[in-house]
Amino acid sequence: MISVKKISKTFDKTIAVKQLSFNVAEGETLILLGTSGCGKTTTLKMLNHLITPDEGSVFVNGKDNKLVNPEELRLGIGYVLQNHGLFPHYTIAQNMAIVPQLLKWEKEKIRKRTDELIEKLHLPTDIKNKFPYQLSGGQQQRVGLARALAANPPILLMDEPFGALDPITRNKIKSEFLTLDELQNKTIVMVTHDVQEAFELGDQICLMDEGEILQIGTPKELLEKPKSEKVKNFLKDQQLQLSLKTLSLLEIWPQIESIGKPPVQEVLDANEHHLWSVFEKLANQKHILLKLKKEEKTVTSTSLMWALEKYKTLNDGTN
Repeated sequence: MISVKKISKTFDKTIAVKQLSFNVAEGETLILLGTSGCGKTTTLKMLNHLITPDEGSVFVNGKDNKLVNPEELRLGIGYVLQNHGLFPHYTIAQNMAIVPQLLKWEKEKIRKRTDELIEKLHLPTDIKNKFPYQLSGGQQQRVGLARALAANPPILLMDEPFGALDPITRNKIKSEFLTLDELQNKTIVMVTHDVQEAFELGDQICLMDEGEILQIGTPKELLEKPKSEKVKNFLKDQQLQLSLKTLSLLEIWPQIESIGKPPVQEVLDANEHHLWSVFEKLANQKHILLKLKKEEKTVTSTSLMWALEKYKTLNDGTN
């Protein structure tokens, strides 16, 4: 879907991006991760030709971006900004209709699509005639996402989409993001400096530093098989949290010992959860019953931590 081949960009003799190459498969979410100034946003903007590479090429659906009309290219790529980027003098309905109107959709089709996205993104039904300043930060960010999705583009670019939100709103919107059916078949490239966010949302993570790629791979590959000391040091302060977010219950199942059969408040299918999601649920209850086919195990936070330690020991402490 997206293929980047040795792109470089320099601003006033400062190298922002140097010889970057990577591929993003159809339906995959790639996270560009790194500290401020490492070249993440410059890279993102080169994908839809907002910035032109000095060297190298970007291919979308096999076509070189340099050979495609930029406006035409961007109509097929949704773009979500950190500070939502809504036009302040447009109503919410007008903001959401921008790309469909450029594509010459009929008014009724635009209205139906707007109503559909308002419902899916849990926005108030009376929001269409309001202006951005009348909304909360979380609502503004949802509208920004709705606008990017309005024409149902196959590709979505997201630049720190949750960065300007308070922690509670941020976590709520991220949870919705993971389950939103509109995003399930999209090819997504997202910029963030938040390591845990990258591990929660990414199929692949491209860890960058000083305009170059340190390592690209799955969250588990970066955590368990870092290719350099730089990668290892970048992740070391969050090893435990990242382990919980990358390990599924299936991987750790043999090490989990049931504590017995006390009353439980919730039953979970072990096929569908990572350790992190179970720990989140255990924050509000003492026990959870896990099921894997015909096998059942009742767990607490403590018993799961013991299982994690056993797993780490068996895997030579690589987690």
